[in-house]
Amino acid sequence: MAILANNRSIPEMQRAINNIRTALNLRLAKEKISRQALYNIIDALDKAAKEIERS
Repeated sequence: MAILANNRSIPEMQRAINNIRTALNLRLAKEKISRQALYNIIDALDKAAKEIERS
């Protein structure tokens, strides 16, 4: 767990995590989001997760 804490404390990592969180919150807070837009977001998150796992 110490490694995870150390890697998460890198400023660039904190910024990237916060950017994803903020973008998701802002986008999902909009009243009218099409089902296709939601699926596009899900696909983008799944793709990013796979790339991160393989890095």
